[in-house]
Amino acid sequence: LLVLWTTVGDRVYLNEMLILVRMPLFFFVSGLFAGRVIVRPDLGSFLRDKTGASAAEYAMMEKLMKDLRAKRMFHVMVKIGDACMQTGIVSLKVRRQFAQALIEEKIFTSAIKILEEIISDTNSATDAASLFERSEALGLTGRLYKQLYMIAGNADNQLAAGYLQKAFNAYNEVYQAAPGKYLWHGINAVAIKRMLCLKS
Repeated sequence: LLVLWTTVGDRVYLNEMLILVRMPLFFFVSGLFAGRVIVRPDLGSFLRDKTGASAAEYAMMEKLMKDLRAKRMFHVMVKIGDACMQTGIVSLKVRRQFAQALIEEKIFTSAIKILEEIISDTNSATDAASLFERSEALGLTGRLYKQLYMIAGNADNQLAAGYLQKAFNAYNEVYQAAPGKYLWHGINAVAIKRMLCLKS
C-alpha cells in the first residue's frame, strides 16, 4: 500500500485505487528488482527466471493498463509503464499502451522511441496478435506526428513538413495492409496526402 500511495499520491479516488490493488505482486517485484535487472536481449525471459513472473501476470498487467486507459488515468499509466520498462514487463501490448499514455501526457519523444521499437520488433511478424499491435503502433505514430505538425503551427517549417510525411507513411502502411479493415487510417492518409500536395 505504501508503494501504491507513493506511485499515485492523493490524486485518485478510492475506486481507482482499487484497480491498482489487483496487482500488488507487480509492485512488490518492481521495488525488489528495479535496481538489479540488467539490460540484455532476453530481458523478458531473464525477469521471468528471476521473479517467477508468469504469462498470467503479464496478462494482468496488460489488463491493468487497459483499465487505467478506460478511466483516462494517463499520468498513472506513465508511472506504471516506466516501472514495467525497468523490470522487463515489455510485452507489445504494455509498451503500446505506455506509448499512448505518453502521447496523452504530451511526452512525445519517449513515445516515438517506444512506437519505433514496437514497429521494428513486429516487422516480420505473422501472428494476429503481433500484427494487431503493429497496426495500433503505426496508427499512434500517425496521430503523434500529425499532432506535432499542429503544434509546430507553421506550414513553412521544414520540420512540420517532415512530420506530415511521417504521419502519412504511418497511416498509409496500415491502410495498405488491409484497406477494408483500416478505412479510418486510409481517410487520414488521404487527408494528409492532400495537405502535402498543397504544400509542394
